Amino acid sequence: MNNDEPVAWLPPAKLSIRQAEILNEIRRVTSERGLPPSLREVGQTLDIPYGSVKWHIDKLVELGFMKREPGLSRAARVATGWLPGRRTT
Repeated sequence: MNNDEPVAWLPPAKLSIRQAEILNEIRRVTSERGLPPSLREVGQTLDIPYGSVKWHIDKLVELGFMKREPGLSRAARVATGWLPGRRTT
C-alpha cells in the first residue's frame, strides 16, 4: 500500500454501508482541509440527495459516531472516540 493513499476506516457493523461512506468522506475532507464538508458537498461527492445525507448524519449523531454543534454550519464532526488509532476514555 502506498503511504500517500488515505486509509478508509471500517466502522462497527451496526452502521450501514452508506453511513460508513458518509463518515469516511467527512473524515477525509476534514483531514485534507481542516474543516468538515457541507452536507451538500458530501451529497455531491457520493451522488446522494441532501435530505439523505442529513438523515444519515442525524443517525450517526444519534449512534454517537458524530457530534453536532447546534446553530453552526459545518458543525457535524466525527466523534473523537471513532477516529482510527485514537480512543477516548
